[in-house]
Amino acid sequence: MKDLYNNIVPEVVMAPIAVTAHTSNSDIDLAGFNSCLIMAVTGAGDIATPNYMSFRISHADDDGTGSAGSYSYVEDKDLLGAGAVTSGVPATPLIDAIDSVFCIGYVGGKRFLKIELREAATTNAIVGLFIVKGHPLDAPAIS
Repeated sequence: MKDLYNNIVPEVVMAPIAVTAHTSNSDIDLAGFNSCLIMAVTGAGDIATPNYMSFRISHADDDGTGSAGSYSYVEDKDLLGAGAVTSGVPATPLIDAIDSVFCIGYVGGKRFLKIELREAATTNAIVGLFIVKGHPLDAPAIS
C-alpha cells in the first residue's frame, strides 16, 4: 500500500445544509498543491432528474498580493470527469440522487477556485461541498 494520508488535505467548502437555491463560496486557495478533487455529497431530500443541481466552477490567478484576481469560468481542459463545459458548468456529473457522492477533478493550474451549486429546477436536498487538495509541493501535507 502507498501513503495517501500525508499527500492530501481535505477541506469543507460548504457544510451540509438544505439547499433550495443557488449557492456559492468564498475563495478556495490551492497554494502549495498541484491537484484538487471537488466533491458534492448529498443526503436526504428531493433531488432527481429533472430536479437536479450542477457545479459552476470559476478560477483565478494570484493578483500579486496573495489574493484572487479576476475570476473566469473553467474550460473543458481544466476539469477531469466533467464532459463538455459551458460557462463554467460541466455537462457531468449532474447532482441528481440522494445519499451519493459526485466528483470532478480540477487540473487548471490557477491558484484560486470558486464553486457554485446551481439548480436546474426546484430542489430541496441536504448537500455538502468539499475539496481534497493533492500532490503537495511539500510533503507530508498537514491533514
